[in-house]
Amino acid sequence: SEAAASPLIDISKPPPEEFEMRVVLWRARKMECKDPLTKQNDLYVVATMTGIETNDKNYEKVLESDTHWRAKKGTGSFNWRFVFNFTLPIKMPRFKLAAFDRDIIGCNDVIGETQ
Repeated sequence: SEAAASPLIDISKPPPEEFEMRVVLWRARKMECKDPLTKQNDLYVVATMTGIETNDKNYEKVLESDTHWRAKKGTGSFNWRFVFNFTLPIKMPRFKLAAFDRDIIGCNDVIGETQ
């Protein structure tokens, strides 16, 4: 038959592969001011990557940038790289960025986050 003469195509899953994802943080703009007294933020950013790797092992890595002290007018300047190493394929990958106002005394204030 014609189907038997056609070569078989391998449709198996690709083998797991190590991967590195780099995220560069240059600038944060339009950040809500959380310190009404000074009208400045001590701005830093937290990046979180989560998922389930091929061996059904949970993957979670949380990285924090440096702090832009006294960021005025809701703008902070950075030159920061977040580096995440994981194995592909990854199930249910989630990447989240969150901005905070660092407080020396008391809890840090959440400015905002995105996924």
